Amino acid sequence: MKKRIALMMMTVLCSTLITVQAKNRASANTVSRAELHTTVTLLSVQNKRKGTVKFFNPSKGFGFIVDSVTKEEFMVHVTGLIDEIREGDTVTFKTENGRKGMNAVEVQLAK
Repeated sequence: MKKRIALMMMTVLCSTLITVQAKNRASANTVSRAELHTTVTLLSVQNKRKGTVKFFNPSKGFGFIVDSVTKEEFMVHVTGLIDEIREGDTVTFKTENGRKGMNAVEVQLAK
């Protein structure tokens, strides 16, 4: 429960910081490389998730991952894998928009 609250707080904090940076820079019309890198890094951290492989069929090349915090289910395709996965594995992943909704990408075994 504490991890879930910490993750939610980190997500809100990152979103707030990015919004404030964007508003501050909108008036000046300039963004330095360092500020852009910071914003991109925060977005990457915010998008990183942890979950469990619910189902994966290597012969068909797809499966599903359940996010451990939100309990959302994401489709994963073999092209989105960094490591080989099996049902029950704990993984970290990012999400991106796919043809039929959000897909898990950059999927790797959790350390």
